[in-house]
Amino acid sequence: MVAFKINGRSVEAADGSYILAATRALGLDIPALCDYPSLEPHGACRLCIVEVTHPDWPGWRKLVTSCNYPVSDGLEVHTNTLQVKENRAELLRMLLARCPETELVRTIAKRYGGIAETPYAQRPEVTHCILCDMCVRVCEERSTSALAHTGRGTEREVNSPTDDCVGCGACALICPTQCIPFTRGDTRTTIWGREFPVAYCVVDPDKCRACGLDIDSFNVGDGPAAFLIFIVGTIVVVGALVVDGAFAPPWWVHLIWIPVATA
Repeated sequence: MVAFKINGRSVEAADGSYILAATRALGLDIPALCDYPSLEPHGACRLCIVEVTHPDWPGWRKLVTSCNYPVSDGLEVHTNTLQVKENRAELLRMLLARCPETELVRTIAKRYGGIAETPYAQRPEVTHCILCDMCVRVCEERSTSALAHTGRGTEREVNSPTDDCVGCGACALICPTQCIPFTRGDTRTTIWGREFPVAYCVVDPDKCRACGLDIDSFNVGDGPAAFLIFIVGTIVVVGALVVDGAFAPPWWVHLIWIPVATA
């Protein structure tokens, strides 16, 4: 465990964990539009900035993105300093200029900066994309890497997917502003202006989806299974372990108990 401080409070967190997770464990409210538990932290939106210092850095401190800055022994984290608030407010003004019509952006700007208007020129074309990279990252880490960015600076955009796109819909489901149109019908999925057939798995409840054996007639002499021996009271039992769970998380386990002897 790593010992450090958050707003003067001594805390501990697992080695290798990040500041944002530690602050949220304390119930502190820090905005983050590009953070998702199953994705590697990225720091794209910058809204989760905090100020850090250390006894070994006399007179020196810096702003960091808390989602991807690891905790360390002796680190001192401050979540609500004037510098944090001023920099976050400036980020919100720029975000509001890019997506002035996006409800989530307007809500966060008001909540965390008291901002309703921006002094910056607003984007002429309406967009709800905040360039959080969530869609690109989930496609890269969990699917086929069909998405990428094009352009630089104010011209930066997420491009339409390549032919590697399989229509899984992960990009649309993870988007915080829901700016990727996505519909799924009985037979077709429509996303990025393209249609994909929907595949359905037919499951026979009387058979194990892992090995295909008939569960009702399963016995210790049948096919692939692991056998476990337990003592329950005075009865010695052999458990035939059949794993069942393809496309059905969480992974269920069938335990078929067969009394074989008494003590």
